[in-house]
Amino acid sequence: MIGPLESLPVWGRAATWGALAGSGLLVGLIAAIVTRPAHGNIARVMAFGAGALLGTVSIQLVASAQKHAGIVRATVVLLVGALLFSIINLWLARAGAKNRKRCGECLPQETERDKPGSGRAIAIGTIIDALPEGLVLGIAVAQTTAPTIPVVAGFFLANVPESLSGSAGMYLAGRSKRYILSVWAAASLVTPVAAALGSVVFGAASPMAAGILDALSGGILLAMAVETMIPEAFDRAPLFSGTVAVLGFVTIAAVAGLASASH
Repeated sequence: MIGPLESLPVWGRAATWGALAGSGLLVGLIAAIVTRPAHGNIARVMAFGAGALLGTVSIQLVASAQKHAGIVRATVVLLVGALLFSIINLWLARAGAKNRKRCGECLPQETERDKPGSGRAIAIGTIIDALPEGLVLGIAVAQTTAPTIPVVAGFFLANVPESLSGSAGMYLAGRSKRYILSVWAAASLVTPVAAALGSVVFGAASPMAAGILDALSGGILLAMAVETMIPEAFDRAPLFSGTVAVLGFVTIAAVAGLASASH
């Protein structure tokens, strides 16, 4: 029996999974608007999301990369991906987007008055951060019909605190509601679009090439977690933040274990 997703073309399936993962950004945005959380709560949610993202990359992407591309290639490409993100993030930081995922209460984001053009840099950085997730999902759909549930869950859970914290910081930096809504709406659309394009462009990629792309994306995501998520999660060292981060990690580990056992 063919399910609703299986009846879609490959790019349609990829876009659907991308939309599901990217919807975490909208959930975080709504939570920021409705609850206006303080730094301590945002930090703990960010710790959970960072742990989930680290678990997704280490348990799913790195394992896949090593299996299909080999340990040496996977290791080198992981480092290349991390270096690529760090270089881009350095450029964005100099343009005013260094603290784009900070809540503003602990460390304020750049304002347009302090750094002209920072609003544009923050928007670009936010959108760029969503690209590797879409790429991973698109490649997975092209190679195996659907991405694994732990990967989708990990991306979703990491996206929620990113927009929760980033939205709070944008608000405190004096950004308009229209700007905040536009940035996160655009970012949430990037993931499904990137997934759709990735499934088409890399549809004929060999398993080794797919493994290399997984490693590249994994390196980017690991560097992103360390440079943009963990600083917010552990600023002022909220109590039990380390435990919360591990909770995010073991959540993905448990989902991966259950998914593996079901097959």
